[in-house]
Amino acid sequence: MSIEKLTHVGSYLEIQLEPIIEQKTIMICPNHKTHEYKDSMFYCSLCGTKLEPKIIQGQTYFDWMELLNEKDQEKYEGYLWQVTENKAKQTVYLIGNLRNQFGPDNLSVKSGEGAIEITVDIINECLTNFSRQYEKLINKLLTSKTKGLKIKFGFITFWN
Repeated sequence: MSIEKLTHVGSYLEIQLEPIIEQKTIMICPNHKTHEYKDSMFYCSLCGTKLEPKIIQGQTYFDWMELLNEKDQEKYEGYLWQVTENKAKQTVYLIGNLRNQFGPDNLSVKSGEGAIEITVDIINECLTNFSRQYEKLINKLLTSKTKGLKIKFGFITFWN
């Protein structure tokens, strides 16, 4: 198994996700507050003091597929590829994973082609093609779980 760093030059979807606030109860010892205890423990393994419950809050974020209902998850699986390096981030970047029926939505540079000028016309064409190809899916991703959704053009590097 190998790992490679890839560069995408083209249209992509940027989704800002709403955080999920989670509350969790942990057990702590009044004398050893940084020591971790299993949920099944009632007394401190270091001093024997009775453990006390403490409620802590944390936040995580939805996986982008969780923005869709179960039927749509099955329908749209494989349409977009998440290229965010850390899934716990609030911002998710997705690139197209289908051959675009309306034309190119990214720049495919072959070895030895030399210089390629990226003009405003090329950028606009890629953005339009991406929008048209994924329009139905993009509309379904606009839910109460998203803070924002933008179609952008640029460079994204990621590990595969």
